Amino acid sequence: HELVDRARRIQDLDLVEASGKGRVRSRIREVEELGLAQEQMRQALESFSRYVPTDLVRELLRRGEAAQIGGEGKTVTILFTDIRGFTSIAEKMSAEALTAQMSEYFDELCEALHRNGATIDKFIGDSVMAFWGAPNDDRDHAGHAMQGILEGRSVLDSLTTRWSSEGRPPLSTRFGVATGRVVVGNVGASSRLSYTALGDTVNLASRLENLNEAYGTWALVSQPTRDAAGEHYLWREVDTVAVKGRTQGVTVFEPLGVRDAVTPELVAITERYERALAEYRERRFDRASDLLAEFESVDPPSSHLRARCQRFQARPPSEEWDGVAR
Repeated sequence: HELVDRARRIQDLDLVEASGKGRVRSRIREVEELGLAQEQMRQALESFSRYVPTDLVRELLRRGEAAQIGGEGKTVTILFTDIRGFTSIAEKMSAEALTAQMSEYFDELCEALHRNGATIDKFIGDSVMAFWGAPNDDRDHAGHAMQGILEGRSVLDSLTTRWSSEGRPPLSTRFGVATGRVVVGNVGASSRLSYTALGDTVNLASRLENLNEAYGTWALVSQPTRDAAGEHYLWREVDTVAVKGRTQGVTVFEPLGVRDAVTPELVAITERYERALAEYRERRFDRASDLLAEFESVDPPSSHLRARCQRFQARPPSEEWDGVAR
């Protein structure tokens, strides 16, 4: 009876419960050998689960999708993260110290994302790709994504404080988020599959993460993400940008936090910035520059936009200029 119960738990990938009772033992040799084989199988699956998310595999098994190549069109929210200046940081650390610190980093970040419903797709060097809305449907995938990155930022800030006290370098993280239609499912070769998302929205999220470097922002999201997540959050409209690989501009926003928790100082900076952005788009670069002058020393996006205004004051754009940054 105990062998059958453990087999059912292993079948459901309930590996923690299956391990709690120890290996089944018996005076009958065949039963003893079966118990040993079952425990070795459980240990192998437990090791394997560190490479593949157990919850994801369990859900795909339930839906009968685990062994089939193919996908479906779904509207989801995609996240890419990256550590600013990671190459320089890594060059100054031993392999052992870097590996230990990155393990802490990924543990804390991924746990924060997972608590808010994320499917962790993959690690790409120091980056994480995750998404909301698949394989389980999630009507509020954009809102949960915002909760996830805000919580992720908070726990990483706490880590940074501790690392600084220990003489270890901070790992400053940038986030790029986009919402839209993708193909999500099992892709790859018949011998090796990956459950992932493909499509233009994935590419856009990756581009937005990179774009943080130009604006000095910690996170940039697409307008569909901002619209879907709603007014629970305070947003700064940063710019309209034609990112690499796109000819049309997309409007991008910086999430500033839960609306009721944002400081009055940040609200004031945001309002002034968006007034300046409107003046900029009307080609009134002198007015925009004046509006931004007060905050450029403390607000990187204001500094970035003011520098662009000053360039256009010195050399105005052509009559065909549409206000889109390229």
